[in-house]
Amino acid sequence: MTAPPATISALSQMLPAELECARKLLDTLAAEHTALIRGDADSISAASSLKLRQMKEFQCLLSERNRYLARIGFPPGREGTEALLESGPVDRPTRENWEKLQKMALRLRDGNDLNGGIVALEQHHVQQALDILTGRVMENQTYGPAGGRGSGHQSNSLAKA
Repeated sequence: MTAPPATISALSQMLPAELECARKLLDTLAAEHTALIRGDADSISAASSLKLRQMKEFQCLLSERNRYLARIGFPPGREGTEALLESGPVDRPTRENWEKLQKMALRLRDGNDLNGGIVALEQHHVQQALDILTGRVMENQTYGPAGGRGSGHQSNSLAKA
């Protein structure tokens, strides 16, 4: 399918807004990461709220592009965008914006995964502390002499809260 230049031009106008939104989101992920490392609850909350708003904005922009692609007969997402870009002459800025957006999407995914891992680790530590404080020692949380979970010994709590 060969796309008329006007269809690629419309895409060219959409990509800068998506790229700017992705840049803001990447900055917010960096701020969230710093807050998580510092353990600053107020900053974590503020960054998380901002991230949620920016994610909604980004999703709206992506939905707009997907609706446009569907209207002109292309599949949604990366597949449709790349098919459109391959269907006709594309100016250098449009191609560069698309490539930057793809790279930024990978950085966003990795940054979000990293922050999620920090949160999961902190939750695990809090759960361990709560288990110790409440006398619930999970026997299978350690490895025994044979390499399997549990030591084969019964644990006793030191105290009850």
